[in-house]
Amino acid sequence: MKLNDLEKHYDFIEDFQKEFDDLCLKYNIADEEQINDIISLAYQSFHEGVYFMKNKLLENIQEKIIINEKESFISEKIYEELSCRFALGVKGDKTLIFLGVNPSTAIPEKYDQTMNRVKGIALENNFNSWIMLNIYPQRATKPNNLEIKCNEIIHKENLKVISDLIPSKSIIVAAWGNLIKKRAYLNNCLKDIVKELENKEITWKHIGDLTKEGNPRHPLFLKNKEKINDFDIEGYIRQI
Repeated sequence: MKLNDLEKHYDFIEDFQKEFDDLCLKYNIADEEQINDIISLAYQSFHEGVYFMKNKLLENIQEKIIINEKESFISEKIYEELSCRFALGVKGDKTLIFLGVNPSTAIPEKYDQTMNRVKGIALENNFNSWIMLNIYPQRATKPNNLEIKCNEIIHKENLKVISDLIPSKSIIVAAWGNLIKKRAYLNNCLKDIVKELENKEITWKHIGDLTKEGNPRHPLFLKNKEKINDFDIEGYIRQI
């Protein structure tokens, strides 16, 4: 990793540079061949500091919730630099709920490919409404851009939204695919969600065949007419 690479990701480069300089002095670094090792150490130390500062900022939550707009709704919150979407869908009296890994940039007026597929699957199976929820609510078009560590503030908020939004005896389609392996904390987040819903008599489903790794397929890789199958969520979480 090079310093100019880090500059693309952080606005706190002056603080990082200080961390870097302090480490150079501490270890009396003069040899250019040792620079990469020092950059790695400085990056690790600096990242932990940024993570701490971000959590402090998240304590002041700016909330934006739009309900029942064009019969669609979105629940999203903006935490300073980190934007989260907790729920997106259409309200109705027969709702199919999907649980993915994390949201992208879709909104009611502009569905992405995943949301269009969610809508198509729901309508094909005689549901008149659909909701997309996620294991982790941080918006990231590419799962590789998810935070390195689980942010407990937004995770707990996600649990609350899921608990409040899902009524008893709902049907939830597991739809996270192999992307659940992108971050180690996603498994624990899923376990917390299942525990949060354990008294609601939820029926868990998946669509089509499981992946070779035993995960329920992501909606993007499904056809609207794929069969909805029972999903043993308890057996699944015991294995992850």
